[in-house]
Amino acid sequence: MAVSYTLLGVCFLKEGRYEYKYIVDGKWVCNEHENITKPNADGHVNNYVQVRFFPQSADVLNQIP
Repeated sequence: MAVSYTLLGVCFLKEGRYEYKYIVDGKWVCNEHENITKPNADGHVNNYVQVRFFPQSADVLNQIP
């Protein structure tokens, strides 16, 4: 099965935890191969990413035109 995707944009995030889901065929879904939250009060789960700041990353950002 061929897989296709569309990159909508790039963003720079501050330190913190960010939760997200994907829309696949019009439905909100999690990727079981990525970090998943525990169910919330409504029983919903999300994927998440923990963003940390590394001083070296500032040098990389300064090189972006």
